[in-house]
Amino acid sequence: MPTIEECKKDPSILDQNSGCCGFAATLMHLFVTKSTALKDFLNCLLSCKAYPGVPKSTRITLRLLKRQDAGILDIDAREDWMLCHGLMMLFKESSKEKSDGDWAKCETYSQLWSWAHSNLTTDTALSQPATKVKELLAANAKVNASFAQGLSYKRGDLALPSDVLPNLLQLVGVTVAGQTVIPTTEFIQAQKQTSLAQKQRNQAALTREIQQVQSGGSTSSRTWSGIILGVGDKPNDTKFQAYNNVTHWVYVPVKPNKPPASGEFKVWSWGKEFDFWDYFVGQEDYYPAVVVKLAI
Repeated sequence: MPTIEECKKDPSILDQNSGCCGFAATLMHLFVTKSTALKDFLNCLLSCKAYPGVPKSTRITLRLLKRQDAGILDIDAREDWMLCHGLMMLFKESSKEKSDGDWAKCETYSQLWSWAHSNLTTDTALSQPATKVKELLAANAKVNASFAQGLSYKRGDLALPSDVLPNLLQLVGVTVAGQTVIPTTEFIQAQKQTSLAQKQRNQAALTREIQQVQSGGSTSSRTWSGIILGVGDKPNDTKFQAYNNVTHWVYVPVKPNKPPASGEFKVWSWGKEFDFWDYFVGQEDYYPAVVVKLAI
């Protein structure tokens, strides 16, 4: 199971496990660039030191441990999951500190999925349904194993809208160099194509732009330090059209583990490196929806 040290050596193995793909992609970029913000974030999680500008971040570690005690997480077995949850909690504390409404936007967006947002249920009879982790701990109870898989943001299920992602990146010191949204009509037309080759032709200009990141040129010739790519698979669902059709985020590294084939580009997601067109489009029926370019 990936440890922090293993993620430092190969960020592609960082696995989100739950619905926190935007946070996982952000962490991958931090590991790739070895940023100061990553050091600050790890100090926050591992040493309970306040993250710059977020004074209440000192309580994140204790909250993670409480979720483990309540049977919601197993951070001892999966340090990559701890990182994703920790970054989510940091973002929540920052949003509350600023009163910017970003956390509420994420909660609203998350309602579009079938994740459970109801009270916690346990293997122990409680005098009343638990709604908070501290109530479980006070009753010396743990969540049902089956229900643990249906918890919402407490176990990492939090969708990140494309207009909120830049604010998360800013929190960890990453500058967005540009953002390209694929028009809804173009997205739907591409999804209707039965031929993978035709889909690629429909998005040839976008593909070339993304492939520049993995062109193998010198660092000075690159425009961006990486890309977080929003993809979608529900083009006819008007609820997702309001969010630029994004249903998943993946990371496009400057230096993938293996060189991409001609016409392809590599992405990192779910703890693995994939050929984007072959896997995400050809097998999973996703398609590019939003390109977030990260500055050098």
